[in-house]
Amino acid sequence: MGGFGSGGSYRGTEEKFSVYKSTDPSADETAAAAERERIAADRVARIMESRARIEAENPVESEVRSTVGLYDRRMVRNRITRPDSSAREITVWIVDNSGSNRVVADRIRLISGQMLATMGIILGKDVQLAIIYGSDHSDGSGYRQDVDFLNPDAKGDRVLYSTTHDVFGASGGDDAEAFECLLRDASAIDFGHVSKEKRHLILVTDVVGHGMGMHDDHGCVHRVDYRRSIEDVYRTYGTFQVIGTGTTERIGNLQRQFLHADRVDMDFLNMRFIRDMEHRLGMISNAMLFLMARNQGTQVAKTFLSFLYEKWLSNPVFGQDTDLRARDAIKQFFQFIEGMTPDLQQEWEEEIFGD
Repeated sequence: MGGFGSGGSYRGTEEKFSVYKSTDPSADETAAAAERERIAADRVARIMESRARIEAENPVESEVRSTVGLYDRRMVRNRITRPDSSAREITVWIVDNSGSNRVVADRIRLISGQMLATMGIILGKDVQLAIIYGSDHSDGSGYRQDVDFLNPDAKGDRVLYSTTHDVFGASGGDDAEAFECLLRDASAIDFGHVSKEKRHLILVTDVVGHGMGMHDDHGCVHRVDYRRSIEDVYRTYGTFQVIGTGTTERIGNLQRQFLHADRVDMDFLNMRFIRDMEHRLGMISNAMLFLMARNQGTQVAKTFLSFLYEKWLSNPVFGQDTDLRARDAIKQFFQFIEGMTPDLQQEWEEEIFGD
């Protein structure tokens, strides 16, 4: 499936899908239950309306994001500092910014406003995100390009846009990238009051680090051992997950080394089986958001998948095949839910698809 379109804005996404925001936990349970029933019924009605538009080949025109006046040099935050005192939970992305992964990194930058809005809707306004666009030491100052911790709100959107606007593509030198150093750097961040279990790291790459098996590998210039860096990550973060954006079985097998053996099945999402580039790009960004939702609990993951299904129906890039392909894509995420059973999957399908 396609992911977030290239044009959608932070504010447009938030307004259109604000129904997915959590209900007030202090509300009376009877009133809260009635509100949940109303929201569910309204959602089913919207899904049926989208399906009818798809059948009639009359889709709603996608929103076009205007970036006029959005860039503000004063809002650039290109060095990771520490989370805000109000942050309940944080996620750090390491995005491979080298030449071989350029299309993926560029797409993530392009749609980051919508991704940030989805964070706010699904995870809440008290989570924060920081990003490391990384490559290899041969890229000099471009080896590591940061986006400081920001909130999923309108200010955070401007900080994100302004900072990523200045991020430039790197070459990467040899085939391996300096993940042994980038992972070590990510483990040295000052997280302030945020405890380990509330810290999450997601790596997005089509290769591996130095010493991990790439044929064209000149080695780490600082002689950092990737194994020690991985252990640093596990000591520092509550979760560590890898999204493989490569296209070969060999690379996918090498990337399994990033994770502890008992976590590979749940924490390694390999996109190599998706041959269509546009489909793959969409699934990569959605996989990042899915993992962030899953890190908050299975109920939050289900809420995100419900949101995603409705969003895909509202922008049917595959015409009359959209509903079928959306269902298939959503089901691919079920294998990464701890404790998923056939009965539970059927229950999720009925709730997510409004059947």
